[in-house]
Amino acid sequence: MEIKLNDVYKFRYHEEVRNKKAFDPYWCFDGQLIVKENKNGLYLEDTYWSSDSRKFTLEEALQDGILTFVCNLDDVIECREYNLQYYEDEDTFNLSYQSGCYKKYCVRKNAKRSPEKMKSVLNEKIEESERKIKWLTSDVESYKKKLQEVEKGNLDIYI
Repeated sequence: MEIKLNDVYKFRYHEEVRNKKAFDPYWCFDGQLIVKENKNGLYLEDTYWSSDSRKFTLEEALQDGILTFVCNLDDVIECREYNLQYYEDEDTFNLSYQSGCYKKYCVRKNAKRSPEKMKSVLNEKIEESERKIKWLTSDVESYKKKLQEVEKGNLDIYI
């Protein structure tokens, strides 16, 4: 396996490695590794902390867990979360870090807006709005019935 500068990988510890640790290895650990370079060459660094983070050589990472390629930072551009709804899922990336406290979203540089994804998002919004309309209509009917009860003199109702 070869890695290159700015590659992003998801990392999961092998169960047997995790069980041998004296502490929870996922504590203060995103499991999102970015390939960086120093005088000794390429290494993988977890995104949880900006300093004093956990670092792995490729060999250490492969020995301790499973790496899954996500993207290369040179091939994506940062965007706002709401922009993700225009692109196919395989062209969008949630690279948020510190357990999601710091949001970072990216889209592949050459990605084009997807009519299929946009239709899907619009249909979801329509369905959600229709559910809200039904719920609010039910509320209105319930309040009207309660108002009629109060007008008849029945004050033993919950508003």
